Amino acid sequence: MAWSSPMTAVAGSVWTAAQWNTFIRDNLNESETSKALTTSGYSVVTSLHRLSERVPQVVNDAAEVVTAETSYSDPETLAAGSPVVPGPSITAFTGQKALVAIYGAPRTSGGTAAWISVEVSGATDIQADDTHSIQNHVTDPDSWRSGATFGLDLTEGLNTFTMKYRVSTSGTGHFTSRRMVVIPF
Repeated sequence: MAWSSPMTAVAGSVWTAAQWNTFIRDNLNESETSKALTTSGYSVVTSLHRLSERVPQVVNDAAEVVTAETSYSDPETLAAGSPVVPGPSITAFTGQKALVAIYGAPRTSGGTAAWISVEVSGATDIQADDTHSIQNHVTDPDSWRSGATFGLDLTEGLNTFTMKYRVSTSGTGHFTSRRMVVIPF
């Protein structure tokens, strides 16, 4: 359904049921209040006279993961040595843009820097890279945490945002307090 420009009422005219349904009922069903389905959701304009609901999402993972890879990849293990699943990640329906915030405590042991970035897959394909990343050059696990927010251009549809990790040249990267927020538009 789409918004229909209302007809102009003339004094003394009678609206038909079809006119009422088209210009009042159907247009109210296209309003922001009618589109609201999710607590904390919000409406965005997706085309001329068209609203869609978007829902921000947050993920937190406190577990420490490690990698020695020099290109962005999934972590290799938990610090305790057991295998890990990729991420954390968020899957969200987005429009053509989203704000993505990442936060973490990357550190190195014997290397030059530890990096966290985000990869997008699904309707959009964006590789993790240094242009939307955070990095630290520290070795003390409690000395530094950082975060950044990035605006990303996307293809409208279902997109998955996954945190990826790397070290600069050598050593092992340790990553804790990993958090991500996706605000789709």
